[in-house]
Amino acid sequence: MRVNLLPTEMVRRVRPNWRAVLSLVGVLLLAAVTGVFYTALQTQVARIEASIRAMEEEYRHYTAALARKQTMDELRALYEEKSRFVQQLTGQVRWNSVMDELRAIVPRTVVLHSVSSDAAGNISIAGESGSWQALSQFVVNIQAGSWVTEPDVQSVTWNEELGVFVFSMTCKTKAGVGQSGR
Repeated sequence: MRVNLLPTEMVRRVRPNWRAVLSLVGVLLLAAVTGVFYTALQTQVARIEASIRAMEEEYRHYTAALARKQTMDELRALYEEKSRFVQQLTGQVRWNSVMDELRAIVPRTVVLHSVSSDAAGNISIAGESGSWQALSQFVVNIQAGSWVTEPDVQSVTWNEELGVFVFSMTCKTKAGVGQSGR
């Protein structure tokens, strides 16, 4: 038999408060789980940031490579354009003679922007003229030419912004069929 000489209030206090202990254990467990999840989350964030840095570095490498590729493509296009021009020069038109004649017959206020030919030896001329008189004088000069003849004016429009007539025409070559220039 046991005899307890303590008052009954003291006996109750001596017993552990299981509710408080369980609450404290629950809070500690919740803190531990939160800490584990936070650590896992920080690890994942660090891994993603490292992946982003690696991608940015690759992007810098690819950007430089893409810029070089674009430059190479532009150079290739220019090369192909020059090659087409050279092939055109070796065609049926005797360009030295044609260009010498055009230089001699073009009035001062007429500016030629392009002179090209097709496979049949027809020449296309595009440019602008400061006046109707200069354009008509150019057409008359072509009609009287020895290498370039039969002008056919395709279009003439007034460009208000520049204050000029923009024209395009086709011409035939006379006695200009041959394999080489003069």
